[in-house]
Amino acid sequence: MHNRKFISLLQAIDTPTLNQFMKYVASPYFNSNKRALTLMEVLKKYHPEYNSPALKIERVYKKVFGNKAFREQAVKNLLTELTRLFESFLTQQHFDTDTNYQEEAFWETIIKQNMNELFDKKLEHILERQAQKKRKDAPQYHHQFRLLELDYTWQIAQRSRLKQTKLLPMINQLDQYYIAHKLKYYCVMHNRQRMVTGRFQMPLLDSLLEHLQTEPYSDIPLISFWHKLLLFMTSENSQKEANYSDLKKLLEEKGTTIPIEDARAIYVAVINYCARKTRTGEQKYWEELFQHYERMLQQDLLLEKGYLTPAGHFSNIPAIALRLGKIKWVEQFIKEYKDKIPPKEQKSLVSYVSALLAYHKKDYWDAVFLLKDFEIQGVPTQYVSCKFLLVKAYFELEEFELMEAVINAISIYIRRNEQIPPAPKKAYQNFILMANKMSKAWQNNAHLRDKTALQKKKKDLLEELNNIGAVTQKEWLLQKLKVEE
Repeated sequence: MHNRKFISLLQAIDTPTLNQFMKYVASPYFNSNKRALTLMEVLKKYHPEYNSPALKIERVYKKVFGNKAFREQAVKNLLTELTRLFESFLTQQHFDTDTNYQEEAFWETIIKQNMNELFDKKLEHILERQAQKKRKDAPQYHHQFRLLELDYTWQIAQRSRLKQTKLLPMINQLDQYYIAHKLKYYCVMHNRQRMVTGRFQMPLLDSLLEHLQTEPYSDIPLISFWHKLLLFMTSENSQKEANYSDLKKLLEEKGTTIPIEDARAIYVAVINYCARKTRTGEQKYWEELFQHYERMLQQDLLLEKGYLTPAGHFSNIPAIALRLGKIKWVEQFIKEYKDKIPPKEQKSLVSYVSALLAYHKKDYWDAVFLLKDFEIQGVPTQYVSCKFLLVKAYFELEEFELMEAVINAISIYIRRNEQIPPAPKKAYQNFILMANKMSKAWQNNAHLRDKTALQKKKKDLLEELNNIGAVTQKEWLLQKLKVEE
């Protein structure tokens, strides 16, 4: 029993879902095979591992079929039946949550059954309700098209061809669905094109963009957003900043009028743009980055099932805020979001961000103490960031022996870790090289009354830093190697 397909399906679901499936199998409407229910009652006791010796096929057969002669095929047939029931159960679950499809299926049935007295006024009410929805995604426009199409079908069935129909609104809804979807996937294709060789064919793109120049659909926020994003992504560098400003303004004014998934995708695009700008030294984009993240937090765009997703936002956002000197803001952020991190990562991330805050407040020993609670998780960059912060804290405390011990340990970790790509690995190793040389220079020269030797060493190290290539934490290194006049 342990290697059966159906058992692997049960292992993949949680206990609440299993309980719902039990109700489904117990319903005579969905299942008339009582032995299938008996088998499920046997299997349920061993959720979620299903590795008990009690699940040997002979034992299971006896519990389901009693003293009848053993037939393995009988159990296989029941498992096949349960697999079919499980598949229909998943379909039913989706149907139960998809109110759009429920409405379409209901009205289609009403038309087929010719239940005229139910149709006329109630569909009008639903169409009005749909039009008033604040956030509309592309499927919502398709749903409105389907309802209008059903209304038209009903009128034709009633032979009311002279009566005013909703043909034009129906076509408009279909256009809006098509254009919103098309623009979205043009953006996806353009983004993917940067990561693969060759070029995607984008049929009708030029025609669509030409159409949008004369008919911009400015009253349809979803179309406006994907249109602006496509223009931003495809623009030349000379136009990129202007298109970014247009997209940013649209987010500020109408960001709450589009579905959460679409808003997330568009914010990710502008955040990536700002991040690239900061890497080229354009400091004003740190504030832009912070503002985008702050709006996403205000609109709960970074939360999924009550948790920050990915959890790394809990460290990335405070790091940006602290660069801007927003200490009070970070203190409030930690209080508000520390319980919104997945439990597995909570302790380590809260320790790291609290340490980062302590470091910026110059409470270096507090930072060191807090970093002791950081544990290695699945993301190497978080662990490396923690250890680099510890290196910096020990440097500020002039605890150079402790600093070098951390450097030696993290150097081995980075060299051996195959999850770290070559480019960031080299940047990490260059930081370690520079930090190690700084530690030795300070130890050898900082105690002298005459600071000339240290200043000369700083100049030498600064020249080496400027020629070393990519290096992480470069701003901190530059700050510490600043030569006193």
